[in-house]
Amino acid sequence: MKYSRRSLNLWARNLPFLGIFLISGCKSLTCPGFNSSESTQSAQLQGVITVSIDGSGSMKGFSTVNDSAFIKSLEVLDTVLGIKSSLGFTTSLTTVKRIGKESEPSNKVSIVSGLSILAAKRPEFFDEKKGYWPKVSSTLEQFVSKDLTSVDILISDLEPDNASIKQLISAIKPKLEFEGKTRGWTPWAKPSYPGNELALIGIRSQFSGGVFPSVKGDFSSFPYTGIRPFYILALGPVDKVEKIVSKLVNDKFINTVLQVTRFSSNPNNGATEFINLSNTKIIPASCLDPVFSLSQGLSGKLGVENPNRWLLAQKQRGCTTQLTEIKFGTNPIKGYGNGIINDPSYFRSDNSSVTAIKLSSSTTSVTTRFTSFNGVINVLDISADAEKMDQEKWHSWNTSGTLLEGDKTQRLLALIQSIRSETDQFSLQNYNTRYSPVRICSAVKG
Repeated sequence: MKYSRRSLNLWARNLPFLGIFLISGCKSLTCPGFNSSESTQSAQLQGVITVSIDGSGSMKGFSTVNDSAFIKSLEVLDTVLGIKSSLGFTTSLTTVKRIGKESEPSNKVSIVSGLSILAAKRPEFFDEKKGYWPKVSSTLEQFVSKDLTSVDILISDLEPDNASIKQLISAIKPKLEFEGKTRGWTPWAKPSYPGNELALIGIRSQFSGGVFPSVKGDFSSFPYTGIRPFYILALGPVDKVEKIVSKLVNDKFINTVLQVTRFSSNPNNGATEFINLSNTKIIPASCLDPVFSLSQGLSGKLGVENPNRWLLAQKQRGCTTQLTEIKFGTNPIKGYGNGIINDPSYFRSDNSSVTAIKLSSSTTSVTTRFTSFNGVINVLDISADAEKMDQEKWHSWNTSGTLLEGDKTQRLLALIQSIRSETDQFSLQNYNTRYSPVRICSAVKG
């Protein structure tokens, strides 16, 4: 398994020194995560792209307001995923479907293909139209293809009940647990493209229409005019999903009303921000020197995968300071949203104490302290807690499902937390670490 840290972490826990360990007999240090600026792009020549649009009546209110964020998002997606997609495939086939489930007594799954993304700009797209499409309710799991390498898109207001959360997780699991490897005849065969991630993109849009309960009896449907969230789920090879995210984030009309959460069962296959050396400060500055390699004991080298993700440093001769502080900077997280987090408990840290952080759409910085002893290599692994960030970012978008709130989504956090729990469980079992949207790695020799 690529970049597995299981043996390193188990060994580190048993060391007698709190927060410090001496590297011995370790071949390499890894810093898991995907970064589009340094990773190999997909080698797929032909791409399969499927766009599923929730055809239920609760979506109609987004299409009734001209020049809304919903309409603009459809136009961006149509440009990115249209006849010739801009996802980097040599050739690609994009299929657009209206999906849902017919009402009782038939309860048939409805799929109407051969459409344009822009068809959802018209309010009648969400009405019953005999000979064209039936009246339907949401079926979220329908958007997931059996093709492990396809790009699957869902446009929906989500509004899940407990059953649909379980069904969605069952559908996405095989793709999120797919490593992205096509096995060759040699055991060292390289992956032909990155593994998969799921991006949940929330966009607040103008709305004028009906709000309906996701569970019958929670409340009576009611008319609502105002700002209401809808969502784009993008599931597929991480480099392709990130191109979709970038196109939406970089659109000036919608980037201020948008935020993104990512999920990955393999911590190597989720988009992650790493250290930016130009924004990193060592305190005291005269104590540590950045270096390109570190001695490992008396001989050998400390092997580091993806060295541009690391701060590799050693203490200068004559420096007697044992307590060292480093303020790490990274690039901003794409699609982070408008909030700011400055609570250090949002970061987990091996072998250091995080004292200050700032997470926002414009900056990311983490300050940490550790004790440095002569002859000892401190390996720092600091990662953002994605689960805590989910709660912070989405709580104001969420309602329980029994409340009459048109500007929020019923059971949104239940859905997000369920997916996070499932992917974290797989990631810990197989890689001994969770996916993190921000990871900072440093090795400092005393």
